Amino acid sequence: MMIRRALLAALLLLGIAAPGAQAAANPLTFAVDKTQAVRGDTVTFTVTFTNPEATDVYFSYLSVNPNWATANAGLKYNFTGCTGEVNWCSVVGPESRGGALHYGIPIPAGASRTATLSYQVAADSACGPGKDVGFYFYTYRETSTGPADAVVPGPVTAINC
Repeated sequence: MMIRRALLAALLLLGIAAPGAQAAANPLTFAVDKTQAVRGDTVTFTVTFTNPEATDVYFSYLSVNPNWATANAGLKYNFTGCTGEVNWCSVVGPESRGGALHYGIPIPAGASRTATLSYQVAADSACGPGKDVGFYFYTYRETSTGPADAVVPGPVTAINC
């Protein structure tokens, strides 16, 4: 009996067996202009944050990160653009493979903000089957009711030879 209680307590702490718990709605949506590209191409994608809260978001942070396969497959690219409803963006820079941005605030309940990011595939990048440039995103926000965050997989583009 003691072991059962300890196991249940551990599962509850990890959030695995939380009674009635529901996953928070994914606040990010994506669109990409190319699902396939070749060396030298520029790929553009949008990241839209929609405020799922009942109150305004007064702080917003989003990090853009290459996924494991992208970081370890010999793929080469460089971010060339970051525009949209943002007031700060560190994605663009020499040999940039990721970064962060802040959406313009406040973001009213139910409202959205969109960032458009572009990267160019290097002429000497790895390419071929299984060579995909993909990202994951960490989003963090603060409202008058407290903070919330999420890790969300993003768009993937196959790099063909």
